[in-house]
Amino acid sequence: MLALTAADVSREAAAGDAVATQVWVATTQALAGGVTSLVNVFEPELVVLGGGVTRAGEQLLAPVRRIVREWAMGPAARAVRIEPARSGDRVGVVGAAAVAFERVVTTTTGPEGNRLHG
Repeated sequence: MLALTAADVSREAAAGDAVATQVWVATTQALAGGVTSLVNVFEPELVVLGGGVTRAGEQLLAPVRRIVREWAMGPAARAVRIEPARSGDRVGVVGAAAVAFERVVTTTTGPEGNRLHG
């Protein structure tokens, strides 16, 4: 069985393949639906998207931004910016390292940041 990646689908969709285009549209709508929910509930000023699929750049971000503006509630939709993570597809590794670091610091210093004795 051939394993396709997001890069394969985005490339083929950009080239006009009908099936890849359907998959890409469904992908951007699903992502935009999730972002819309976050925007409606939390009203963030910024949503940062990361991971391998963001390598598609504006092919992904432009439709997600458009859909969120259409689907999210008025003021929140107008206020939010949707940007790619600076760490790109390494965002998972960077996030995991941040969580591990926080756990080590909390374990050795306690939740208030004071050094634990023992």
